[in-house]
Amino acid sequence: MRRRSEKPGPCTNPCAIAVGGLLEVLARPWTMHILYVLSTNGPTRFGALRRQVEGISSRVLTQRLRGLEEKGVVYREYEPTIPPAVTYGITNRMKDIKQEFFYDRVPVGGKIRVFGSVTKLDPNPDKKLTKREATDAMASYTPEQIFAEKANTYRRWFGGDWALIEKGGQANAGEWNVSKAARLKALVDTGHRMGYLVSFYCLNGYTEAENQGWDKDYNFGSREAVLPRWKAAIEAKADFIATDQYEDVSKVISASK
Repeated sequence: MRRRSEKPGPCTNPCAIAVGGLLEVLARPWTMHILYVLSTNGPTRFGALRRQVEGISSRVLTQRLRGLEEKGVVYREYEPTIPPAVTYGITNRMKDIKQEFFYDRVPVGGKIRVFGSVTKLDPNPDKKLTKREATDAMASYTPEQIFAEKANTYRRWFGGDWALIEKGGQANAGEWNVSKAARLKALVDTGHRMGYLVSFYCLNGYTEAENQGWDKDYNFGSREAVLPRWKAAIEAKADFIATDQYEDVSKVISASK
């Protein structure tokens, strides 16, 4: 029989969890690394989590997870098998913690200097797909699915993974073509119609010799390969293009005016 710590729902008591106390927990060594692994890989058993957070001891990992669980950031699921299996995952509260602190808790008439992004679809909610399968699935979303709700006072930004445009993302994109350009334009137009600023990440194109430590998952392989994507994003009127090659993109933007 499984026993699971409760997943907190939306915060109804503004004083339930002090911001300072949560930030203190998040600032502890290893904590952000732990959260990164859980948010990237989904629910993970303790042993696998310890191996993926390289260098952490079992004692410290237990302490950090316990602190995160107490703050409602992480949940724990226990299975009384032999040996017992303990799985940890990110709570729903953690997935939208920025809205809670920077919008929900702001009193009527209060001022905020931040805004959030559209709530993104999870291509692998049950964590049954491989990373590649989940990435491929993103290209099947319609613009209406991606922008299911209009922008509001808080949610005004969309930062889109390029895998929404080309199946497999940058590293597996293949040749640029008219149908891909049409999908890009439709997605940008829908986002604007729903009130969002629209951006895409991360459009890089470099050879191995040109790599300056950039993430290979976001690389089209050459400047020649990424150039039509930069131009298409500009023509589609995307509001922002995320890239490590910002000087090159700046020249392309200037030339398009």
